[in-house]
Amino acid sequence: MSKRNVLIDEYMQVMAMVQRQVMPIKARSAAEQGLSRPQAEALHLLSCRDWATIKLMAELLGISSSAATQLTEGLVQMDLVSRQSSAEDRRVVEVRLTKQGKAKVVALRDAAKEHVSELLGGLSDEEIIELLMLLKKLAHSSGADKTCNN
Repeated sequence: MSKRNVLIDEYMQVMAMVQRQVMPIKARSAAEQGLSRPQAEALHLLSCRDWATIKLMAELLGISSSAATQLTEGLVQMDLVSRQSSAEDRRVVEVRLTKQGKAKVVALRDAAKEHVSELLGGLSDEEIIELLMLLKKLAHSSGADKTCNN
């Protein structure tokens, strides 16, 4: 196996370990705001754009369209998102954050900040700067930095 393949395998293992630490942080932060993790993920997704269709939400969240519809309905009931038919195509439903939804996204980020601070507690400021530099480079090379700056 080439050195590059060994490095890629190690990257995948380390990212899986980090993700296992981050997922509970996301769930805890969402619960502190009275949301499920999928509801919080949907709000974060919508904070990156003016609106999204149910189909796009399903695709980006990795769920079925019917699950995205149910998720959206719960968020509508909480007055965190609104739904309306597209002006161009009435068959298309646009989902947007409400004023309360935008405030909830801020609260979610604030709630996560304390938990993330604990996660990064073992790193020096210089190490965090280096980590951020490399993660930004990875985000840029994958195009992820074009989808959301939040």
